[in-house]
Amino acid sequence: MFSIGEKMYCVANLEPGVGPSKFAFKCAPERFLALVEMEGIIPAPYMARNHWVSVTDENCLRQAEFKNHIRDSYQLVLDKLPKKTQARFRRKP
Repeated sequence: MFSIGEKMYCVANLEPGVGPSKFAFKCAPERFLALVEMEGIIPAPYMARNHWVSVTDENCLRQAEFKNHIRDSYQLVLDKLPKKTQARFRRKP
């Protein structure tokens, strides 16, 4: 589990053969429908209403696409945190 400010933005199953999901992450509502239409990505159980997807086949996306989706998930969660908490995690120029 990866989190920021005690809020999850990505969950990764690193145990081979345990459960169907490899990764789960939050996505923007407009991306949710497009992602779940792809082979190897399903609505995340219990979290789909919050626009989380679950990746069942890691070959469904290229590595760069995974990185972008996880970075976007991080940003979505960060943007919902209280301003004071956000300031602690924002990068300094």
